[in-house]
Amino acid sequence: MLSEEDVNRFMAAAITEAREALERGEVAVGCVIVDKEQCSIVARAGNSTNQKHNSTWHCEFSAIETLFTLVPDGKVGANDRDSLHAFMSRYALFVTCEPCIMCATALHIVGLTDVYYGCHNEKFGGCGSVLSLHNGYGDFPPLHCREGIQADEAIQLLQAFYSSGNPNDELEEYRSILITRLEEVEISTKEDARCGNREQALLCLRKKALLRDQLSQIDTYLFQVLRIISDTEMAQVNLEVYKHLKIGAELLSNISKCMNLDDVESMQAVWQSCRDQMNDVTLALDQGNMIVDDNAIMQELELLCNDSSIPAVSVTKEISNVQTIPLQDATPISQPITSYSTPSLDEPHVMKPLLVADPSW
Repeated sequence: MLSEEDVNRFMAAAITEAREALERGEVAVGCVIVDKEQCSIVARAGNSTNQKHNSTWHCEFSAIETLFTLVPDGKVGANDRDSLHAFMSRYALFVTCEPCIMCATALHIVGLTDVYYGCHNEKFGGCGSVLSLHNGYGDFPPLHCREGIQADEAIQLLQAFYSSGNPNDELEEYRSILITRLEEVEISTKEDARCGNREQALLCLRKKALLRDQLSQIDTYLFQVLRIISDTEMAQVNLEVYKHLKIGAELLSNISKCMNLDDVESMQAVWQSCRDQMNDVTLALDQGNMIVDDNAIMQELELLCNDSSIPAVSVTKEISNVQTIPLQDATPISQPITSYSTPSLDEPHVMKPLLVADPSW
């Protein structure tokens, strides 16, 4: 019989597993399996859906897999159910969050019926929150559940995970900022050209080129993500991963193939590179440290100026910190945002690292 001190100690160990899962970018849920007679932990795990590239690999599955190594003779088949359940009866599960419907079913099947958990799982819980599988059904015995153990700590970890946000939402927000800044820069460009301020107009055109390029990359990336999500068949038990993980491991794998990248790590590196660049907000634009197609920009500047009576002045004066590249080496500038078309998936597209417009312009 486990004492109250034992219960709190084992749940604290599960909390530790959840915290480590959070640090790995996984949903912050952890568990331990305890030998009730020896009062010792025999298996421990945190969620590992990303690591395993398997959106169903919740911490309960990982811990049960470890526990299976202790089954006598390794017999875990259906014909050995009675002996398996007898073996499992000596163990108890401590998990920081109520087992989901999938995991509750797995606990029934293997006969791990003593369950201690922290907070409720109001969206996917299989032990009373959504379905009451813990009551038992068919030939399966009920689960003996005790809830609310160190629930506040479990909730705090989950809140820490969910508050980190979805990078696609972050990109959408950033995209909106870019569009707003692009509109402002377009107004400034026309005004500067109208007033004869060619140097300032040229700088604004450089900013427009960079903004358009970033918007094109983001639109292509987001389109591919949404296309893959819509084309991916997902069981209901997997929805939590796709709704809440930063980018689910399976989704990353599909995106990497779509973008002609070798592996998931490559896609993660692309995304991290984007995030690193997004932190350097003032480097490219506030300091004018841009690499753009100057020939095309000069053409656009002349078109703007042709309709106004601007005195002919040299446009070759160097603008501080602005780098130019030959036309043949330049990346083509995207069309204005108003003429964007849906990105094509006919050819793989590798998103380049983003440079970011400073919202404080």
